[in-house]
Amino acid sequence: MRERQVNRELVGIQRSLARTKPEYVDMTRRHMYLVRAVDVSYESLYEGPALRRAIWRYETLWLPLLIAVLLPASATPNDPALAAKVSHIRAKNAAGDGLTASSLVPPLDIAWVWLLHRIHPGAYAADTAGLTSAGEVLHTDADTAFRFSDGEDAQSKPLRRLWDVLYPFEPFLPAYILNTLYSVDEKKKKEAVDTYAHAVGESGRATERSIVSFDVEASAVLQKRFVFQTVDPRAGLEWDAIEEDEFLFRAFDRYMMFTLLRKRQPDTYLVPMMDINLVWHAHMASTREYHADCIALVGGIVGHDALDAEARRLDLIQQERAILEADGDLYSDGEETALALKLNFRGLPIAPTRALWKEAYGPSPAYDIPNTRYRGEPVGPRGGFRTVWEAEFGSRSARNGHEMLAVMVVAAVLVMVGVVAALFGLVATVVRHGAWFLAFPTGLAVAAGGVGMFVALPSARPLSSTSRFWVDRRYKHMHNPLPSYLVRTKAFHLD
Repeated sequence: MRERQVNRELVGIQRSLARTKPEYVDMTRRHMYLVRAVDVSYESLYEGPALRRAIWRYETLWLPLLIAVLLPASATPNDPALAAKVSHIRAKNAAGDGLTASSLVPPLDIAWVWLLHRIHPGAYAADTAGLTSAGEVLHTDADTAFRFSDGEDAQSKPLRRLWDVLYPFEPFLPAYILNTLYSVDEKKKKEAVDTYAHAVGESGRATERSIVSFDVEASAVLQKRFVFQTVDPRAGLEWDAIEEDEFLFRAFDRYMMFTLLRKRQPDTYLVPMMDINLVWHAHMASTREYHADCIALVGGIVGHDALDAEARRLDLIQQERAILEADGDLYSDGEETALALKLNFRGLPIAPTRALWKEAYGPSPAYDIPNTRYRGEPVGPRGGFRTVWEAEFGSRSARNGHEMLAVMVVAAVLVMVGVVAALFGLVATVVRHGAWFLAFPTGLAVAAGGVGMFVALPSARPLSSTSRFWVDRRYKHMHNPLPSYLVRTKAFHLD
C-alpha cells in the first residue's frame, strides 16, 4: 500500500517537471563534463589569480552582455555605469550579427564562475534580478547552460566577433587557461583599462567584486571536492561508470525520491548522497527549469547552500576534535593522531537522512548505496580528473589548435617524404643492384616517425563542450548497447 502511494506521488512529481527524464540525465552528464573540463585547465580555476580574474571577467564583462542579449530593451540597469555598458553592447550587437541567447557560448573560465553563481539559486535569482528595473532573473536553460568554449571552436565564433569589438583589451580566453602560466601571460601583455574596468591597476581589476552576494572563491574550492566525488584517479578507468545511463537514470530516480522526502520534511536538514547531489547541481544550473520545477513542486525556490553545508561539516569536525583533545587522543609525540587526521576527511552525517528515507521508502532501496558515499578530500591540488586525463593522454592536452595543426602538417610531410624515399630506395636498389639499399629502411623510418607523431596527438583538448573528447563520450553513453530494461533502476520505474 505504501509503495503504491509513494509511486503515485513520484509519478506526479515527474509529470510536473519541465523536462523529461532522459533530458535531465543528459543535463547531468553535460554538467559533469563542464566541471571536469575546469579540472584540466592549465592554471587552476579553483583558487588563485586565474580564479580571481575569472570572477572579474564574469561580473564586469559577461553579466552586462547577458543583460543586453537576454533582456528586452525596456529592461534598464539600475546602476548608471552598467546602463551605459548595456546600451553600448546592444548598439554594437544590433550593428553586427544580432546575437541571441543561443549564441552565447562563454569561455571556460567565465562558464565556470557562471556555474558557481547558478548553483546558489537563491543568490543568483536575487543578484541578477536586482541588476535591472524589470527585476528579471538572467535565466539559462538546459540547452545552453553547460556550453563552454576553448576560444577556437565554431560554436563561439559569433560571440567572439562581438567580444573583439566590445572588449579589445581582454582576450576571449586567456592563454593561462590553455598552456601558459598566469604570471607569464600577464608579463607578456599590457592591457588597456577603459570604461569597462572600474579600477586602477591589474590587481584591483582582478579582485574588485560587488554583484555576487556570496564568497565565490570559497565555493570554487568546495567544487574541487565535488569533482573528486565524481572521479577517483586511483580507480583506473572505472571513473567513467558514473557517466553511464544505468548510474544516471538511477540517480535521477533517487533525486525524485529525495525531492519527495524534502517536500514531506521541509524543516529538516537532509544530506544528499553523491549521485543525488550530482543531479541536483545540474538541475540548479539550468535555472529556467529549476525555478519552474520548484514552484510547481513546492511553491518556491529550494536553496542548496554548499557554503552552509561546509560550515556545518567543519563545526562537527571541531566538536569531535574537542572530544579527542579532552580524551588525550588528539596529538601523539607532537603530531596529530590517525584519528584526528581522519576527521578532516569526514562528510556530514547521513544517519538522520537515512532514517527518514527508510521510514518513507522501506529498507529497499537503501539510501547509502555503494559508489555514492563521501570519498573525502581531493588527494592533490585538482579534483582528480586531470590525473585521469594525463594518465591516458599525457600533458599534450596543453597544445592549442594551431599547434596541433602544425604538428599534423609536419607529420603528413614526414610520412609522404618517407614513403617516397622508401619507394625510391626499393626501385633504385633493384635497378642498380644495391647502390641505394639504405634509402629504403631510411624512408620507412621517416614515414614511421610521421605516423608516430599522429598517434602521439591527444584525442582532443577537452576545454570546449564541442570537443570531440566530450562529444564522443556523450554519444557512447547515450547510445548504450544494453536493452532499456537492463539499464533502468530497480527502485522505481518512472517512465
